Amino acid sequence: MNFDSLPRFQKHQLQILAKIPEWSDTFETPEEEIMRQIKSAHAWAEGNPRLAPKKDIMRYLTNWFLKAKRHGWLLKKPRENYREKRSDSPIMDSSDWARMRDALRK
Repeated sequence: MNFDSLPRFQKHQLQILAKIPEWSDTFETPEEEIMRQIKSAHAWAEGNPRLAPKKDIMRYLTNWFLKAKRHGWLLKKPRENYREKRSDSPIMDSSDWARMRDALRK
């Protein structure tokens, strides 16, 4: 991640880079999405200098991710190795349904 384009966050570059994997796990989103949200948070701070954080950038970013998750702005991590398990028993066919129907009518 290039912090040259993020002047407000340059002082905290090492802290932010160290926290990205933790944020990724906490918010269940890929690291690329966390980096995208960091850029969005910086753009918001640049556009709103009066409201932008003057200190405690890490708290600001954590709250940014919480808000993004609450509003559905964070992409979810893709499920890995997900495959629906099928039962080993055979699938019911029409004769099975007919037998069940007849049994219930008796």
